Amino acid sequence: MSRKKKKPALPITVGSKPSTVTAYERGDKGQSVWIRWWNAEKRRYDKRSLGFKARTAGDEFDAELVAKAGAAALDQYKTLIGISAPAAPKAALTVVAGLALATSTESGMWPTDTPHAHQMRLYVPRVLALLPAGITWEDLTPNHYDDLVRTLARRAKAANTESGREVALRFVVLLAQAALWLARGRHLVRGVGAPPDKWKQALVDDWARITGKTHEKFQPRHSPEEMGAIFRALPKADPRIRLAIELAAEARLGQALRCMRSNLDLSEIGGDKLGRFTIPDSVKKMGVTIDLSPSMRATVDESLAGYLSELEKTYQRSGTDYPLFPANRLVKNVARGTSIAPIGKSGALALFHDLERAAGITPVPGRGWYGLRRIASDLAEDHETDGRALNAITGHTSDDMRRNVYQARRRAKVLARASTARQAARNQAIAAADSESPVTPAHTPEDSVGGTRHRGDATTSCRNSI
Repeated sequence: MSRKKKKPALPITVGSKPSTVTAYERGDKGQSVWIRWWNAEKRRYDKRSLGFKARTAGDEFDAELVAKAGAAALDQYKTLIGISAPAAPKAALTVVAGLALATSTESGMWPTDTPHAHQMRLYVPRVLALLPAGITWEDLTPNHYDDLVRTLARRAKAANTESGREVALRFVVLLAQAALWLARGRHLVRGVGAPPDKWKQALVDDWARITGKTHEKFQPRHSPEEMGAIFRALPKADPRIRLAIELAAEARLGQALRCMRSNLDLSEIGGDKLGRFTIPDSVKKMGVTIDLSPSMRATVDESLAGYLSELEKTYQRSGTDYPLFPANRLVKNVARGTSIAPIGKSGALALFHDLERAAGITPVPGRGWYGLRRIASDLAEDHETDGRALNAITGHTSDDMRRNVYQARRRAKVLARASTARQAARNQAIAAADSESPVTPAHTPEDSVGGTRHRGDATTSCRNSI
């Protein structure tokens, strides 16, 4: 009776065709162990050495080394079919390292080095000084956010200073934005290191309890007479600010200033069939669709034939888009050039202040042209009750989001009613300005001292808004 020959430990083949991988001995290489697999693209075998022999000194196979060769073949097979070996666990990301990534000037969360980004980067060492040394994002809890705010509040109380709350707010915002950015880049699990729910109100409450100071939000607005005087003075203004106010006084002008010629549709559309101006949505803010009224269309036509005439000719000829409110200096009251950017916030605000002075109004710190937007939202309710139409005028999302989730924002009927109410509110303001009574300011410069208004223990911070 013959005995079956014992199968040798090598070669070992794993996987299924055409991706099989074989671990084997090479006699021409001193019996070292190699693996090979078929390369269909090159139509030949690829092979590599594992760097060891699988036999003992007695020329017997070592079971552990054979198993090691089989494991290497299996790993190669997994690579071929797209199964990666489990990655080694990453070390926990520290807040120091996370903020360095998030605030990097080359690849961080701000694409350009704006004044805001520059200031937030300066806050980083001050934030880190208020947190435990070496703390990781996984260990950063809502209690750490509370301690950060309360520490700054106690310092403000000890120094008897009115400032500090806005800085505390920005510190929390910096950490919150960084945590979100790191989660998007898969450096963190979403939610790790985030501030507590409703943290803004908690910050305000803690600050008031510790310092004994309450804060009132300062939102200065123009009076109806001042609004009318501004519209009356538009012909005297820079043509860019004239067109901007005429089209979007009730909207967010900073958002409107970025609009292009393509956002202006002059076909027979809208309530008066005179065209439509669309302010696109931004990252966080809702846009506005505005049906042109007769006065708006007249100003648009005058602008296209005036300071925008050269750019409009190119647009009509080749379709090259251009900003409606260019930053370039006007040459003989006409915008010229090929590389034209929209006017910036500071430049536009300076033009608006010139317009206020031309209307006999003293500029108030912190008001800007949002004073028009605020008074317009008040006056519009005197002429319209439909929340959808009121939202279409100002671009707001509330009155419980102005029922925006369930009702259409751009129904033609609602847009036409918004256009009628918008013009009626302007006519009311202009009529008030045409009356014999002097222009009545809603605020005087004395209301604000050094950018901060004091009312008893209440302190209101204000900034030039746009």
